[in-house]
Amino acid sequence: MDELKTLIFRTDRIGDFIISCPFILSYKKKFKKTKIVTISSEYNYDYIKNFKFIDEIIPLKNEVKFFPKLFNLIKMIFLLRKNKFDHIIVLDGKNRSFFISLFLNGKKSILLQSRELELFSKFFRYISVINYELQNQLN
Repeated sequence: MDELKTLIFRTDRIGDFIISCPFILSYKKKFKKTKIVTISSEYNYDYIKNFKFIDEIIPLKNEVKFFPKLFNLIKMIFLLRKNKFDHIIVLDGKNRSFFISLFLNGKKSILLQSRELELFSKFFRYISVINYELQNQLN
């Protein structure tokens, strides 16, 4: 089996990344010859680079204003399109991650945390898993 290249979006908080670690380790165990590339928030980059099972980390700058945010997303799309990914996994369920993944080639999966993306994921033929256990952080 040739080496696989897998892109995983985990651009949210560090605790969410830590909760994803067992999945990523299991995935790496199943696909032994896979290179894991993770898109992280710029705040988590320094922490995530300490994990040996992550082969490459690309930080996604989070802008508040519309045009800088759009510019960063477009820049990220062009950066990622230089690579060929076999699998693209959107674990964070963020609209920005889903948007970026639309423009990339590869077999796509998404962990849906919002109902808004459910229809889009079906339309674009993502393999989707719906997270029904979401709770408001205030609760």
